[in-house]
Amino acid sequence: LSFDRLVDPETGPAEAAKMAKVLEGKKGMTVIDEEAIPCVWNKTMDTDNPLMARNDFDRAGTEDSEFIFTLGQMKEMRDEVTRMRDKYASGPWVNNKNAQDLVVYFDEYITDLSDQVTRMEINFVPTPAPNK
Repeated sequence: LSFDRLVDPETGPAEAAKMAKVLEGKKGMTVIDEEAIPCVWNKTMDTDNPLMARNDFDRAGTEDSEFIFTLGQMKEMRDEVTRMRDKYASGPWVNNKNAQDLVVYFDEYITDLSDQVTRMEINFVPTPAPNK
């Protein structure tokens, strides 16, 4: 599952349906009817009134903007996600539906990471020398 796809109005209901399929039939789990999933997703996310949405976007704690990565770290993340995408896009994984879903997610993250790397390279600020 992709969190970004789960909270997106275009892909959220389908992603929630994937989650329901995984949980269906598991001991201690009750899953609603498939036809009800889009309705429950829309009410939970309340796209008409974002302030009423049931999510943790307003949670206490570290702000997303406080997580700062170096250019080198961003490149390493992009390279690792690319390696994993390549792994699950080939060999025994080609006909595995879950693996192919991962490939789609990895492609989205590779695009995001590549865009961030490009922005960082354009606005590159060298690390200052330590004080002596």
